[in-house]
Amino acid sequence: MVRASGHARDTRADHPFVGYGLLPMEVHSEQGCDVISRLKVRINEVYTALNMIDFGLDNLPGGPLMVEGFTYIPHRFALGFSEAPRGDDIHWSMTGDNQKLYRWRCRGGDLRQLADPALYAARQYRLRRAADYRQPRTRATPAPTA
Repeated sequence: MVRASGHARDTRADHPFVGYGLLPMEVHSEQGCDVISRLKVRINEVYTALNMIDFGLDNLPGGPLMVEGFTYIPHRFALGFSEAPRGDDIHWSMTGDNQKLYRWRCRGGDLRQLADPALYAARQYRLRRAADYRQPRTRATPAPTA
C-alpha cells in the first residue's frame, strides 16, 4: 500500500465522482513502510469513511429519490476507478438492449506490476541479442603453409 510509504494518494480524491467532491475527505499516509503503518492508515480510513457517511446523511437534499421520465439509451459505456490493495482498478462497462450489463472489463493494478518485469526482461534480451550481432566476429585464419 503506497499510503503506508508516505505517499498521500487516493483514487477517490484523484478522480472524484458524483458526490465525492462535496464530501470532506482526508487522505491519510504514514512514513513507516511496514505493517503497522498499513494498519494505522486503514484505521484512519475507517474513521474518515464514518465521518463521510455522517456528513452525507446530515446534508441529504430533500426531494424524490427517483426521477420520473427517465429515458434508457442502450449501448452506452462508463468508466470507473476503484482502489485495490495493489493499485487502482479500472472498470469499463457497457449496457445492452434490455437495460442489463452487456460488456464489462476490469484492469487491476496487478497487471501493471506483473507486466513491467516481463517487458523489462524482454527488452534486456533483445538488447543483448542486438549487442551480440554488433560485435565483430573473429574467425580463425588458416595457418600459413610452408
